Amino acid sequence: PAEQADFAGDNFSRISGDAVGLAETQLFAWEAERRGAAEGLHPQANPSQAELLKKKIKTRSADLRAEKKKAVLDRYGGAEYLDGADGLGTGNEGADEGKKARAAAAAAEERKVRFGASIAQEEYTRDGRLVRPGEGGAALSKKMMNLKSKYEEDVYINGHTTVWGSYFHRGAFAWGYADDHSLMKNAYCTGAAGRAANDEANEMRYGTGAAGSAAMAQA
Repeated sequence: PAEQADFAGDNFSRISGDAVGLAETQLFAWEAERRGAAEGLHPQANPSQAELLKKKIKTRSADLRAEKKKAVLDRYGGAEYLDGADGLGTGNEGADEGKKARAAAAAAEERKVRFGASIAQEEYTRDGRLVRPGEGGAALSKKMMNLKSKYEEDVYINGHTTVWGSYFHRGAFAWGYADDHSLMKNAYCTGAAGRAANDEANEMRYGTGAAGSAAMAQA
């Protein structure tokens, strides 16, 4: 099996690091020589010439694509629905990488908003009011959010695995916790042993809830 082999080959090095760039430069040199753009171009003998020519042609190709796209937008319109100030994504020349990334993200978010889709983060209070961006919890707008209840749900306290009100004792006619059958609110969970003790104590004090059982327990 491959995982037990002492040596599995080194083909992975052909698609990692600078190997990919060197392969692209070699392909570019062959293609340029075939088309007659550069006679005798040799990436190994003169790598600087190959890289400069590759960069020049790549830039020229990008400019031609931009000119073609601009001609289409000038004729048919629609630049306002694309990224960049002119719809070509070229409104960030001279900016550093951080500014370019922020501008691209802002343009993408603006485009999503135009089409009715947004992933902007929104914070809500517990009662459903929207917190205004940049103002913390001090200022709240009137926009409401549908909630099942204004109270917190499924919050377990004091070691309980169930909530208060998950158990009802018919004899005491009172609510309690389903995990240990305690009828005292905010009491600590006593586990299986406490459940047996609580069942015995509740039976002795309140009965089972059947007719006359409470009176018999108090007797």
